[in-house]
Amino acid sequence: MEEKMKGLKTQKKVTKSSLTRLKNKLDKYINDLDLIDLNVRRSRLVKISDEIEAIFNGIFETCDEKEIDEYCEEKEVIMDECDELLANLDRSLLKFSKIPESNTRPGGRVDVVEIKLPTLSLPTFSGTIDE
Repeated sequence: MEEKMKGLKTQKKVTKSSLTRLKNKLDKYINDLDLIDLNVRRSRLVKISDEIEAIFNGIFETCDEKEIDEYCEEKEVIMDECDELLANLDRSLLKFSKIPESNTRPGGRVDVVEIKLPTLSLPTFSGTIDE
């Protein structure tokens, strides 16, 4: 049990350092990344987030009752950081999927052109076959 906890703490430390490295890269280069780079970083962040979730689930299973609150707080802080990075990445990805500015008004609405069509008069059927 003690050996398992030691291994989980080591995994946690390694995963947190991966998250920190990714965060530092994103903070420095997020505006210079293209669509592919952003998607790669996003998938890496999701993988790190899943690893953190699995590690903390293992820690919760093996730690003492007294330590659970401490680990819960630590997990929440790390997951909040992951969520913040994910939101920043998604905002940057949105830049690549926007409608071109030439087609929109300043309010964000698409220009609508109104065209008046001619009135059509259609014949009506009275119900008799001889018509």
